[in-house]
Amino acid sequence: MQITVRIEDESIAQNILWFLSNLKDKGVEIIDDLKTTSLNDNSMDNTLNELDSLIKTSSKNATLVDIDSILNPHKELSSDIS
Repeated sequence: MQITVRIEDESIAQNILWFLSNLKDKGVEIIDDLKTTSLNDNSMDNTLNELDSLIKTSSKNATLVDIDSILNPHKELSSDIS
């Protein structure tokens, strides 16, 4: 049997985890799902905003690469060989 429980109160969650951990020797397995327990809507929005700003920021040491070089990398190499 597998049970999924969502607990908003962190102290209650810790108490339940403590209780369940005492039952491990009886075959209880605890699987933490950090994706659902540690991210709320605000932190997800902040993370997405940080990622968006990183994507829009260009590095002063960046090298522009032609799209054709990305899609056909061997074409550039073959011209160097011949």
